[in-house]
Amino acid sequence: MNLSTEHNDLEGLISTVTITDDPVNLFEEFCAKIRTGLDQADYNARRHIIELLDIRGKIAFENGERIL
Repeated sequence: MNLSTEHNDLEGLISTVTITDDPVNLFEEFCAKIRTGLDQADYNARRHIIELLDIRGKIAFENGERIL
């Protein structure tokens, strides 16, 4: 898949999504709760947080370095 195709696919997805204040407020509350203890969280707790946030990325190489 080239970047132009991926850009068009993502643009189409984004244009169909509307985020209301409710999920934004819930996300801000969640962030406030975990912010204070994040520095003390162990690997498993951090992994659980990443899973809850459903964070995804693609690893690529640019200029000889891995990027996300």
